[in-house]
Amino acid sequence: MTWPLGPVSSLGRPGIGAHSALSPALIAELTDALGQLEQDQEVRAAVMSPVSEILQAIRDTLEDTPPELASDIARDGILLAGGGTLIRGFGELVSEETGMPVFSAESPLTCVATGSGRALEHLDLLT
Repeated sequence: MTWPLGPVSSLGRPGIGAHSALSPALIAELTDALGQLEQDQEVRAAVMSPVSEILQAIRDTLEDTPPELASDIARDGILLAGGGTLIRGFGELVSEETGMPVFSAESPLTCVATGSGRALEHLDLLT
């Protein structure tokens, strides 16, 4: 899949505006830690409120999206980025709630900063 700033896989590469990339070992440790936390029912209960708000924001955004863009999203799917994508089952939950395919960015913790840096390199195209 290609996005305006390049293929999805290139978004995870450090570039202008990106913070230092996290090592795969650190990401694995964070994922393991999140997996252990998921077993704690209190944590699950605490996370459900923000997750519900995120899901509602996604629904509201999709409802306000122009039909021609909504059809592209329905066809190509939703790309998730950020730390929330490391929560096991979050992508599946978003897919269930929206009925659309959902994908996680290759490097969800750094791709937003990397993409922002790449966008700044082409600021003339964005104004």
